[in-house]
Amino acid sequence: MTSENTTLITGTSSGFGATSTADDVLQGIDLTGKLALVTGGYSGIGLETTRALVKAGAHVVVPARRPAAAEQALADIPGVELDELDLADLESVRRFAERFLASGRTIDIVIDNAAIMASPETRVVDDPDFAEDIDVQVV
Repeated sequence: MTSENTTLITGTSSGFGATSTADDVLQGIDLTGKLALVTGGYSGIGLETTRALVKAGAHVVVPARRPAAAEQALADIPGVELDELDLADLESVRRFAERFLASGRTIDIVIDNAAIMASPETRVVDDPDFAEDIDVQVV
């Protein structure tokens, strides 16, 4: 933990601040036997989150819109399972959910890290009420 405290809610402190890392947050936590799902887990903050969860003992599933890029980014991290998922494609979401449910496993930790930023408003092909730039973060 860092020496600076961050007050999240009046009267409480997490003990973590702007310079805290994922490793700081997970220090001393054993996630052996836990399954984590990290969307966007192959780049940026998501990649560092994936690394930290694996280091703490978790088996991490990283669904990826770009499986080849994800495979390359995660090649040196053991304990990571890749699967295909495009959050902007509802049929892809359904297929991923069906595959995961068929595996009979349960998810212990979900990190919804995937996002689209600063994009023009677009609609998803199979659902015109699905605004890609907002709903991808929510799915």
